[in-house]
This record gives sequence, C-alpha cells and structure tokens, in this order.
Amino acid sequence: MPLLRERIYTIEDIYALPEGERAELIDGHIYYMAPPNTMHQRISSILSRKIGNYIDSNKGKCEVFAAPFAVYLDELDRLNAMPPVQHQDTGKVMLNVALPKGRLGDKVYNLLAGIGYGCPEDYNATRKLVVENPAAGIRYFLVKPSDVAIYVEHGAADVGIVGKDILTEAAADVYELLDTGLGRCRMCVAAPAGYRDDPSRPVRVATKFVNIAKRYYASMGRDIDIIKLNGSIELAPILGLSDVIVDIVETGTTLRENGLQVVTEFMPISARFIANKASYQFKHRQMDTMLEKLRDTLHKQEEEK
Repeated sequence: MPLLRERIYTIEDIYALPEGERAELIDGHIYYMAPPNTMHQRISSILSRKIGNYIDSNKGKCEVFAAPFAVYLDELDRLNAMPPVQHQDTGKVMLNVALPKGRLGDKVYNLLAGIGYGCPEDYNATRKLVVENPAAGIRYFLVKPSDVAIYVEHGAADVGIVGKDILTEAAADVYELLDTGLGRCRMCVAAPAGYRDDPSRPVRVATKFVNIAKRYYASMGRDIDIIKLNGSIELAPILGLSDVIVDIVETGTTLRENGLQVVTEFMPISARFIANKASYQFKHRQMDTMLEKLRDTLHKQEEEK
C-alpha cells in the first residue's frame, strides 16, 4: 500500500482517502490505516509513525501517522497464520481479555459475565484456553497470572486483570485503568521474631519479587544481597539462608506458623484492570464502556458490605 508523501495536508485531503482506506483523528493526531480489519488495525497500532502534517482550521498544524504495511508482510503472514479464533471477522469490534487462571480470574469473569460479557461456554468445564462470545464482542484468553501483563503489553490481548505485585515487578508498559479492589493484600518485609538489622553489612533478602525488593531498599539507601526463590519463601530465614524475606502477606497466618513477623508493610496490592496502549487508541470506546459497567458493579458490591 503506498504511503502518503511527506508534506502539509489540508483536512480535505485526509477525508478524501480512497475507498478501503481510512484516517481517524485521535488526540490531535491523524492515524492513517489500511482497510479496517483486525489484523491491519493491530499492525498499524504497533508500527504507527509520523509521515507528515495536516492543517486543521481549529487546531492549526497537526501530525499525520501511518503504518507501512508493505514492509511488514512477514508480520502479516505470521498473524494470518494464527488460529481462526484470534482473527475471525465477526462484524463487531472484539475485546481480547487476558484472564488469569484461578480464583481471581473466576471472580473477574463472574463480574464481567454479570454486566453482559459472558460466554455461552463454561471455560472451567473444558480444557480450552480461548472462549468467546462474538455477539457480546468479547474473547477471553486464559493465561498464567504472571503472564497477563506480558500478553497485554505486547498486544496479544487488549486488556487484562493482574495483581499490582506482578504489574510492578514486570514494570510493564501498559495503561493501568482501574483498581478493582479484588484480592487485597500487601507487600511486606518479614523476619524471625526478635530480628535486628545489622547496618555494618548488606541485608540478605529472599524473595521472588527481585525488582520490587531492590527498589524498596534502594529508596532507603540500604545495601542488600538478593536471594531469588520461587516458592516457600518463609523457609529461607528459618534455615539461615536469608535475614529477611520480601513477600505478599494476606492474613499473616503462614508467617506466624513459621515463627516470622512483619517488619514493614510498604506496598498495597490488589487486582488492576490494564490495557495495551495502542489498543486503547483504537478500542477506547469499548474499553470505557466495559470499565464504566465494571466500576458501577464494584461500587454496588462495596456498598452492600
């Protein structure tokens, strides 16, 4: 597909595009796109770049962006080779949701189903990882909780539900649109009862949240030695592997039963509704509608407590 040449455009030029091509004004920028099917929208959202300017009588000089699809034919071929469920033409804009497997995902799905985003198929009754309802414009991908932010950041999913701990640890480049308040807990430093910090040496910290722990201690100017573990973190100080741990605490029962206590609570955690930045530009109406309904439902549930 030929690109518009670098020059100054009038607003009439923009809206006189050939049939099958379109442009959309978003935040003062014109996004110039190929025929508007799911695959091309996705490529354009990822590869958009500035190609010129146009004149708007109300705003003056504005920028024009375009996606050079011809250069990225290998990417289009890859996307077209995906399973049909990911790009079938339903005639309706589909929101792709990364849903974490487990209790949190079940809670979120029940909430969304209650506001019109349910699927005819019970995903818990099958081994399918993708379920959808084209009539409702919704498609769910069932993924490992720690992978939700990855799917959303890279555009495989438009939106997702992920814990603030995972989001912070991954430093994902996504929009955080809503704190759902689900799965509330906190990130803590915990240690054996009677523990006293020795400032003459680095603190040995056992955790699976390496980046969070590093940022927390760096904010205090404290040197640490990180010991990365993937589970049973409470065991580390018991066996002398570490001085303290950095981990999620909900009720504190596991800590108490293993002779540990909270030293510091430093980050509240709950499930967050996140969105891919490019997808939000093209599907913000659908996302905002879902968010508004979800926010109202969560508010009503909070009032009923």
